[in-house]
Amino acid sequence: MADVCLICRGATIQDGGVHPRSALMRWVTCFACGRYFFSVPEARDAINGLGNDDRFTLSALTRQALDSGAPMELKRDNLIIEAAPRLALSDRLDRLLLLLDERASDYLSPVVLNKDHDFPLVWARGPAGMNALVTIAKQEGLLRTDPDHVVLTPKGWARVWFDPSLNDA
Repeated sequence: MADVCLICRGATIQDGGVHPRSALMRWVTCFACGRYFFSVPEARDAINGLGNDDRFTLSALTRQALDSGAPMELKRDNLIIEAAPRLALSDRLDRLLLLLDERASDYLSPVVLNKDHDFPLVWARGPAGMNALVTIAKQEGLLRTDPDHVVLTPKGWARVWFDPSLNDA
């Protein structure tokens, strides 16, 4: 049986080997959270004690760290979670639209969205939270879906292009 990520508790992980600093620090590679390692054994206990909102925030932070080229070191404290931004629903919708914009090869082209792996990229509350964001964006007319793809609508493109607040998203 495959191991499950301690952070998101949903995605399958791969053993990433041993960190070069110490044989006691193991790399973990999660398909959703990205690559991270525990610098102290107590960090695992701290993560196990987190509530869902904090775990999904940590998932977004670890994925963001990996995408910026610096896999996250997890310690025993939760300071990184406490310092993380608390995003409103509209901010999460904007991140979803920007993700689709980045992945679209052309206007109205279908984009594959893997809700199980992509939810940290938009700071969704897990795959169920990603489903909710897609549903809300669809109800707002920002995108349309079929079973395998998501497509930005002209209204969705307009929000991405002309909303100056998205410049900071």
